[in-house]
Amino acid sequence: MATHGVGEREDMPVSQNQNVLGVSLLGIAVAGMFALALSLDPIAQPLGYHAFADNRRLFGVDNFWNVVSNLPLLVFGLSGLVYTLRARPIGARRSWIVFFAALALVSIGSGGYHLAPDNTRLVWDRLPIAVALVALFVAMLAEHVGLAQERWLIPGVLLGAATVVYWHYTDDLRLYLWVQSFTLIGVLIFLLLFRPNYPARGWLLAALVLFMLAKIVEYYDVGIFRVTGGLVGGHAIKHFLAGFAPLAVQIMLMRRRPGGQARDEV
Repeated sequence: MATHGVGEREDMPVSQNQNVLGVSLLGIAVAGMFALALSLDPIAQPLGYHAFADNRRLFGVDNFWNVVSNLPLLVFGLSGLVYTLRARPIGARRSWIVFFAALALVSIGSGGYHLAPDNTRLVWDRLPIAVALVALFVAMLAEHVGLAQERWLIPGVLLGAATVVYWHYTDDLRLYLWVQSFTLIGVLIFLLLFRPNYPARGWLLAALVLFMLAKIVEYYDVGIFRVTGGLVGGHAIKHFLAGFAPLAVQIMLMRRRPGGQARDEV
């Protein structure tokens, strides 16, 4: 992946490098997926969602492996948060702070949810997930279009949280799924169609791959539990894989030098 913008000042607007096609596709993706979500019938939470393959009780903890597998996300979420709080401002610092803080909270919310899975506890798992995804989207927007775009961080966070609250009170997942969809597809659009203004974006792609792999093994939760002879379920593996995504993002940020001096990309 080629590096552009080497030697640019961090506080410098990057709108000169803006990819018009990318911005257009980004707007179409966000609006189009919103229209699609509204055109669908309400999507209720599946009744069997809370029935995970591995529900073993170990050391006095119900659903032990689905609880403790959140530890990597807590460790690397806090690591990224500490780094962004202490490092000199490079890129969309406020958005990255919210991103890492939200991921650390996901580990806590997910751990609490898996102790006794139900819709009420699931709210505290999904709220920080929605916030983290929106913060990631705003960070990418600011770093590819202009750092002033971080003004969308607070409205975006409120929007993400509102979709979870809407699901909780209506049992309709459409808007929550919309946030998940446009944020992740948006990241792909940024990576594929926008010129990079900061180095090491390959690490962000690695984080995205980890997240997608996590979604795949989550889907095959029961099958993986059977194949491994009851050793581990797909859901615990999902937590483990997703837990390393913030580490990849932190590595990306650490490869940026103060003052905009870029290092080689991954």
